[in-house]
Amino acid sequence: MARDDLLEHVPPIARYRRVPLDPEQNALSAWEQAAEAMISLDDAPLDDGLLHADRQTGRLAPFPTGAEAARVRGFVEDNRKTIELLHAGVCCPGLQFPAPDDEDESPEAGESIRPLAELGHVWFVAARARMADRDPSAAASELIGLGEMGHRICCGEGLEIHYLMGGPIQALALQGMRLLAAEGDAPPDVLARLAEAVRRWLTTGDVGQCLRVELCEHSLAEIDRLDDNDPLERLVGGFLDRCGMNAPLPSSDADANGHPTDDDGRLAWRRAQILRVLEGHPSPFDKVATAVLVGREVAARILELRAPRRFDLVGQARRLGRLYRRARFRYRAKLWPGQLHPSFPYDCLGPGRAAQDKLAELQSWLKPSEWSDVQPPSDARIEAVRRRFRDVPNPFGLLVAETLLGTDVTRLEPLRRRRLRRAEAALAAALKSRRRSGAG
Repeated sequence: MARDDLLEHVPPIARYRRVPLDPEQNALSAWEQAAEAMISLDDAPLDDGLLHADRQTGRLAPFPTGAEAARVRGFVEDNRKTIELLHAGVCCPGLQFPAPDDEDESPEAGESIRPLAELGHVWFVAARARMADRDPSAAASELIGLGEMGHRICCGEGLEIHYLMGGPIQALALQGMRLLAAEGDAPPDVLARLAEAVRRWLTTGDVGQCLRVELCEHSLAEIDRLDDNDPLERLVGGFLDRCGMNAPLPSSDADANGHPTDDDGRLAWRRAQILRVLEGHPSPFDKVATAVLVGREVAARILELRAPRRFDLVGQARRLGRLYRRARFRYRAKLWPGQLHPSFPYDCLGPGRAAQDKLAELQSWLKPSEWSDVQPPSDARIEAVRRRFRDVPNPFGLLVAETLLGTDVTRLEPLRRRRLRRAEAALAAALKSRRRSGAG
């Protein structure tokens, strides 16, 4: 069965078919050129206070003085070409990231996402330099461009990993806008330009697009790789090889190549436990049913982004129905022991001593119920889960769907919108104050 056939089982609101974008129309082309032109300060990085607010005060560090100020301005001047290309990118009508490689095990492996954060930092430092030069109009242009970059990334034709990159980039711009509004020397026309940009970001763009792309370009491709007729061991092993946490996190104890220092059989253990749960099941996997599960959940997330108005009774009733179906799916998926989920951290996986020692480090952070669920399942629990799944159709499909739906950016979108509204309020207050005082 081809991926396009599976797409027919996805609700229309969640469907996506890629139409290649001409490079001249694609912001990514200009940003890739900007990344090539970028001058980095890896050997002598900029003060973190230039970029990030203090956690206690919520304020950015003042712009430096003396030799450090000269170094920062030199950094901005060295990146003049980069900043010009960043502006050119946000003038393009569209943004389309490369499709995930069908042969690639990871959709986020594309080179296109790696320089975006650093490009955002370069642009923000340029905006701060314009503020320090008492040029609020130029600073506003840089901040609007930076915010537009983040907005495009969140709402463009990319994966959910791109949304996770775009949100912080836009947050940088909003942080700069609040700083510019608070400094007191921005004239009303500049504040009005900033406020108009924030209103546009609040009212335009489709965050649901990254969910559609993730579903149709990655998740359906993974489901299509699974063959209902394959032996169960091959089916399970292939999915775990592609989508499981099969190596330690970069910060964990590993050798210089990022591989575990010893192989204690934890991956084979997980595979064996999953096969034990599925042993004897009359229909452990159904490709179409799994595509329906994932597609319906993505459609529900997209609709949740368009929550009905308070007094829209029909809309509220439909929303309750979606919430019930989502809760039912999650309940059945949670029947799988936590350690058998492919996304369970490799470092803590299995009954081995090294994994148990690593897991013990987390105990103080977990509730008793959570701690119980992350333990390696006993033989008795495996047998109980196996019996429980006997009357549940497509149990392996539930595990596949839960894995593919692991990232849910709809939980982060309220935070992005709160940041926008907070910036909108700050700009409105500053604009009202300037007009009252007769400034500009």
